[in-house]
Amino acid sequence: MSAAGFAAAVAAAVFNGSFAAFAKLPAVRRSGIDPVFFNGLCCAGVALSSCAAVAWLRVEGAAVELSAYGALAGSLFVFAGLFSFVAVPLVGLGVAQGVWGGSAIFVSFAWGTLGPAALRAPLVSLPLSVVALLLLSAGVVGIALNGAIAASLSSPQRAESLLDDAQGEEHDGDVHSSHAHGRPDHAPSERTSGMRAQQGQAEQQRHGWDEPPSQPCANSLDDAPARETAAAPRCGASATSRLATAGGTSRLATAGGTVALRSALAHADDAGRPSDGTAEAGAHAAWHRRAAGTASALLVGLFGGSVLVPSKFAPPEVSGFALLPSFGLGALCASTLVCVAYAVACRCRGEPVLLGGRAALAAGLASGVVWNAGNACAIYAMGDGGLNYGVAYPLVQCALLVSGLLGICAFGEIREPLAIGIFFTAAVVLVAGGALLGFAGPGGVGKKSP
Repeated sequence: MSAAGFAAAVAAAVFNGSFAAFAKLPAVRRSGIDPVFFNGLCCAGVALSSCAAVAWLRVEGAAVELSAYGALAGSLFVFAGLFSFVAVPLVGLGVAQGVWGGSAIFVSFAWGTLGPAALRAPLVSLPLSVVALLLLSAGVVGIALNGAIAASLSSPQRAESLLDDAQGEEHDGDVHSSHAHGRPDHAPSERTSGMRAQQGQAEQQRHGWDEPPSQPCANSLDDAPARETAAAPRCGASATSRLATAGGTSRLATAGGTVALRSALAHADDAGRPSDGTAEAGAHAAWHRRAAGTASALLVGLFGGSVLVPSKFAPPEVSGFALLPSFGLGALCASTLVCVAYAVACRCRGEPVLLGGRAALAAGLASGVVWNAGNACAIYAMGDGGLNYGVAYPLVQCALLVSGLLGICAFGEIREPLAIGIFFTAAVVLVAGGALLGFAGPGGVGKKSP
């Protein structure tokens, strides 16, 4: 392991924590682009930026060859993003990020310690590695759920205030993108053939809303009758704010994980028992939603933590940066198939295909370029940088710290002092876990010289 490899892994975390910020630009939000298509544009940006590797190979006098291993790695990237769009509307962004961040850490660590010989390296210290994994997981959860943790540590009155502030920030920042189209914007998993814009607006009026709420609800249900039975308001998220699930912390991170607490407060009497039968009536369906959302988030971690595994089996002539053309082509082909299938499904259900405009096009491509820069850094870290896969990819999960800092400093997404304090405490834990894993993990710097 070298200092350059460690620095490359940190740079990969910075790029991976920054690329989703393009989806938060005001022009992109106003465009109302569907997150599935924004993901497709991001993959197109990955493919375009991979062409730079072709130019570099030409300058070096090396032949440009395509590899099935690189294409497979690109396809894994596409499906990691796709399942994130399924998970967030079901369990909320904060919970989903915590689940897939933690699972990606353990998946990549397992590849580096239990995987094939091409990936495996001996552990310097098993006990310290376990401690490092626990620190990394605790840091991810603390960053993703800072708002929920702050509310749970506060008095009931203060918790309600925290929830109001969190929902208000999300409402101010994201709801206008759905109004630009004259309808509430719902997640793909919430779309049903019987729910049209007019029905959604009528439902809002029945509940006395002037505008739709804009964070996914952990206890919202798939169909209107079930939602009404559970007395749970229909919740939607703006399409572009949901894109932040690919790697950034949005306003949903503060409010998304606390919706269940608000529901409990609303339906409880002074003794803390449900004040009516609504909570019990919707509990079964809500459990299924949580199970499906958690499973989807675990799949994000599985695919995301395995993205560069195929690259370790590529022949030497298409390894390292030479793998990028194949990676970009695989991502482009897989995302095209996903987008076409999704567009056909929307048309069959009579729903609009929200492609956005030029601003969304430019932002999506730029997002892919930035992500691929992080991908190139990760490839270098695990190649010439000398980092084992089980060390490098858990470090890349520190991208959540970067995206959270952007959310605080650039977008004002977390404003409560207690939530910010929890965020930075979790950040310290995350960095400590990454440093300890680099020392004691597979092939770590703590190994003794022979």
